[in-house]
Amino acid sequence: MILEELQAKLPPQFQPWIATYGPAFAAMTTAEFMAWLQLLTKGDVRKAYADLLTKLPGGSWKDEWAKMDAELYADNQDNAASITLQKQALVDVLKICATIGLAFFGF
Repeated sequence: MILEELQAKLPPQFQPWIATYGPAFAAMTTAEFMAWLQLLTKGDVRKAYADLLTKLPGGSWKDEWAKMDAELYADNQDNAASITLQKQALVDVLKICATIGLAFFGF
């Protein structure tokens, strides 16, 4: 299938994406596409995106993504620790509030 045919099969809001990602799907076999879909259903979006980029013409996409992905992953790890601390602080405050409420209502 040529990219114009693919574009015609999609809703208008997806059509602009064909220019960027259509060539990757055109380069896949059915088995590769099924393996790629399996990554998505498992939630392995980082690997799915990296695999999609390997199918695009030229190699610069994958290298650029690997660098950005590593930076985003490191940032997310730092943020995860902060979010965990925030959640624990909120739980601690709510425990105090629950104790106050239990005492107030005579439990």
